Amino acid sequence: MASAWEQAGELQQVNQRARQLQLGMAVATSLHRHHFERLMGDDALRVMTPALGRVRNLGANAAAGMSMAALVDASTLPLRATGAAMRRIGRTRGPVTRRVVKQGLARQGASSWVTRMNVVIAFQFVRASTDLATVTALRQLVPGLNSPGLDGVTEQTVGNMFGQPGFTVVAEGAPVPVPRLRDFPQSSDSATARDFRNAAREHLARIDPARPTGMSAQRLAKLEQISASVLAELRPQRSYMALAQATIATAAPAVGVAGAPVDDIPTVMAAPSFRQPMYEALRDLAPELLLPGLAEVPADCVLGLATNRRFVEAYLVGLNVEMARELLWRGYPTDQRGTCFAHFWDSRAASEPRPDIAPLHQWNDRALGDAAGAPAREQFVMLMRSALLQRYPNAAVFAVKAVLANGSRRPSREPADEKHPAFSGALPPDVSFFGFDLSTDEATGADGGDGWYLVIQEHPTEPRFGLDVGTVLPGPGSHVSATAAAPSGLPAGKLEWGRNAAHVAGLLRQQPVRVAIHASQLLKRV
Repeated sequence: MASAWEQAGELQQVNQRARQLQLGMAVATSLHRHHFERLMGDDALRVMTPALGRVRNLGANAAAGMSMAALVDASTLPLRATGAAMRRIGRTRGPVTRRVVKQGLARQGASSWVTRMNVVIAFQFVRASTDLATVTALRQLVPGLNSPGLDGVTEQTVGNMFGQPGFTVVAEGAPVPVPRLRDFPQSSDSATARDFRNAAREHLARIDPARPTGMSAQRLAKLEQISASVLAELRPQRSYMALAQATIATAAPAVGVAGAPVDDIPTVMAAPSFRQPMYEALRDLAPELLLPGLAEVPADCVLGLATNRRFVEAYLVGLNVEMARELLWRGYPTDQRGTCFAHFWDSRAASEPRPDIAPLHQWNDRALGDAAGAPAREQFVMLMRSALLQRYPNAAVFAVKAVLANGSRRPSREPADEKHPAFSGALPPDVSFFGFDLSTDEATGADGGDGWYLVIQEHPTEPRFGLDVGTVLPGPGSHVSATAAAPSGLPAGKLEWGRNAAHVAGLLRQQPVRVAIHASQLLKRV
């Protein structure tokens, strides 16, 4: 439990923060449902106007990505019509409405000015009175007047007119200077004409006299769609989920409560992970369950075994179930779906260590010992009961593929044919075992191959010095003198007995020992 809490880190503080966010989101959702979701159409639009500039249009049309304020402004509905000033002026119980009621009139329908400006006024243009002197009226009264109408004077018309070098502004009643007509089409504007022309072009660009006499329905603001989009974007879940993701960060994806909605803020559920090989606990508690019949194995013996995956999986499942119950009892934030213990054998020294069981929440209805979905298959194990490894603790143990040469079987000398143990372990005082990623049929050659050799090799970097057993000493006693004659049986070469310490060490250095046993000699076929 101490290790589990150490792995949890700041999990308690994180979950407290998550619960606070859950409370805030619940309150905000209730207020949003009570005050905003009841609003429809222009009512919602008028209330949510301050947020239009911050909400983007998420549709798939050409206006996707625009802010809602820009979308409204591009329509026939003026954006200021939805502002706070208009809301205060035109509210149902406001001063304007009270004055209208006092005059004996009534508001036209239940719709607000936003709806009427968007639908009604957009198709009704104010017509000039017939008694006003307009450009159109003059064209109708004066026959043959070749002058464009008001809708024909556009920004381009003013920009393409001839230059006016004599254009000037004089006081009322003062004489107006008349410029010479020579070279008039090629003349440029005077300073006053240039300023006037620029002002006229800017003015015409704003009012656009050439605009169509009727408004296209595509430019009308779709109040229901806009208000629905704004309401959806202003849901408290969006803001609180973004805040939770920015505030709570985990090294691995958080595991929430099963069945929780997507827009919920789950508390972080975690499970500790222990890398200790759990065969050690079983060895200390009941070694006869780990290696049945171990008492019948004689000393200085090597034999072959096979793993029992069904037993390993049952043992680890029981461990995880009981550990999950203990975590729950101790108040650890877990949903009991984690796999705390996934390693039975000691595979920490392997080149690619892997768990012995898959995560339990992914098993579904898989049976114990079922090969489908299991991370490891049944493996061949070499058991050795001897004091050899106590004397040579750094001895290398590995498997080598057998090859045929001249009709006889021998270990391969290719490094690619070597296979190191996938796991290893020991039982005091003199039992060691080594598991290989080989099935018993592969190891023994029962699958049709040549099988594998189990090799016990003295470490090449730990040299020993001495004479071979049976060597006859040149003189009496149990010691060899470097000044006396050389013992018999020493290797011949350039080394000279008694010349110096290096020559003597070279002559007495023992070659590393390698013992290779074919796996078929370690298993009895039944």
